[in-house]
Formats: sequence, structure tokens, C-alpha cells
Amino acid sequence: MKSANTIIKKAKKARTDAYLSLLVYRNTPTQGLNSSPVMNQQTRISLTFLPVLLEPVVSKNTYDKILNNKEKHANHYNQRAKDLGKLSTCDTLRLVAPGNSQNHAVKAQVNGRVGPRSFEVETENGAIYGRNQRHFHFHEIPLLFYKLLNAYRVLFLE
Repeated sequence: MKSANTIIKKAKKARTDAYLSLLVYRNTPTQGLNSSPVMNQQTRISLTFLPVLLEPVVSKNTYDKILNNKEKHANHYNQRAKDLGKLSTCDTLRLVAPGNSQNHAVKAQVNGRVGPRSFEVETENGAIYGRNQRHFHFHEIPLLFYKLLNAYRVLFLE
């Protein structure tokens, strides 16, 4: 869908026919398959105004080639991907609270798991949020320590 929207925007900018641009895109061969999406689906090349050097041939093993391409992409992605660390109750982290225009991270503590990737988190000031793990920045010192330190400051230093 994103590539189709991009093609339509470029066609409007160039003041050409958007549907003709989409037709040409559908007739362009896919990398690794040596056939276009139209040839895979209809076993023929649809009408176009541009010269096409492909011969309409029934593709064999197209499904296997698509799976091989997916495996290549997955292997390439997984070379640099890292597993997220496991979170448990009472882990301390930093969280950018919603509505915080300055993106200032506050200390928070994990209360528990809400869903497969979602956690309930309590911030330093007592607010409770449900957040995904991608919103977290990990922190070493437990939140309980900070609460005790603040209580100590209030009781003895002020």
C-alpha cells in the first residue's frame, strides 16, 4: 500500500496518469522471481505503453522462491536484532510519561505483566501506566531506594 501511495504521489507531481504508473509497476519483475506480480497472478503481461522485454511464461516454483526471499530477509534482519531483556516485578526503569512535552524520563517500577508485551508501571510520583517494553529505558538502582532516600530527606534534612 505504501509503494502504491508513493507511486500515485509521484505521478501527480509529474502530472502523469497515476493508473498507468501503477500498471507499469505491476508489470515490473520482482527481484529474485524473474516475473512480475501480474505474470504470477494472471500468467500474462497486462497492456502497457512501454516496451516490455518479458515473455509471458507460466512461472514454476514461485511460492518456493517467495519463501526463500522471506527467509533471506529474515536472516538479514536477525543478524543485528537483539532479544529484549526479561522484565519481572520490582524491576526499576525509566519511562517517558505521556503528555510530557520535554521527553523527560522519570523513574518507574514494574508492578506486573498486563499482556504478552505490556506491563503495568508505577512512576516515582505514584502514577500508574500500562506501557509496552519499547517505552522503557533500563535503570540499575531500585525505585524503593529512591523512595526511601526521599523519605529520609523529608524526615531528617528538612
